[in-house]
Parts: sequence; C-alpha cells; structure tokens
Amino acid sequence: MDPPGYQGTSRLGWIIVTHVCKTWRTVALDYSRLWRHPCFELGMRWAKEFLRRSKNTPLDISIVVHPKYLPKAPEGVASILL
Repeated sequence: MDPPGYQGTSRLGWIIVTHVCKTWRTVALDYSRLWRHPCFELGMRWAKEFLRRSKNTPLDISIVVHPKYLPKAPEGVASILL
C-alpha cells in the first residue's frame, strides 16, 4: 500500500510495518528480506539504505528508465550498486 498522493510504482508496504509500534519497527528494520527490493524512485539515499538493510539477501531489482535519460542510466545505476 502506498502513502496517499504517492505516484511512484514501488510497493511501499514497509512504511506501514515500520510504523505500527517500536517492536514491529525493530523487527522490520532487521528483516533483510523486506529490503531486497531497492526503491530507486525515492532517490539515491533510500536506494543505498535498502541495500544496507538487505544485508546479504539476494536482491530483486527493477529499473525503468525514461528514454530521455537512457544514455546516462548505466552510470547512475552502477554508482548505486558499486
């Protein structure tokens, strides 16, 4: 479920489980599988945070690049992942 007004394509259910109570937040932040889908739409800072929280869990990455930015896309993606 996405927050009201969010126009992106990412699933942001992690926001809900991290805002239930302190216990749920602690468990969710430490549950690496919850973070295996990096959310690039939220920017570089969040993408890197997802990667950090996912620990050694295999990632499931989906990237949609607007044709206008296609020539620069590989550099941007590489800078996040490396």
